[in-house]
Amino acid sequence: EVAARGLVFELQVFTSQMADGARLARDFPDVPFVLLHAGMLEDTSPAGKAAWAEGMNQLAAQPNVNVKLSGLGTYVHACAAAQLAPIVRETVALFGAERCLFGSNFPIEKMWTGYADLLAAYDEATAELGEAARRAIFHDTAKRLYRLADA
Repeated sequence: EVAARGLVFELQVFTSQMADGARLARDFPDVPFVLLHAGMLEDTSPAGKAAWAEGMNQLAAQPNVNVKLSGLGTYVHACAAAQLAPIVRETVALFGAERCLFGSNFPIEKMWTGYADLLAAYDEATAELGEAARRAIFHDTAKRLYRLADA
């Protein structure tokens, strides 16, 4: 029904659920999925990062899975480009910029940052990706997925 209606399935999973999310996306190839919060990296230990990376690889193997770069400061209650950049870089490397989009996760993130500061941190965290990738992340991918008209 999601595909028939031209809708997007917003997928929020923890690392331990990523394999199931990848199977769901594989089972419904006509449904565009958007993985929220870049897979919610909640465990930043070496083992936690490795498990997250493996799950992200499984999800990236499904061409109908896109990723929202949002909520990356949720588990640390912080917003800084240095903290965001490694997650952004790894996610974009796995999925490609054309399958990534910016999201704010407001009002939750309002508890530890302002919107202008959040935008500035993502701007800095994506600076090295180049203009085409940044346009995809901040505009093109969302426009395509959510079928947004030009203003």
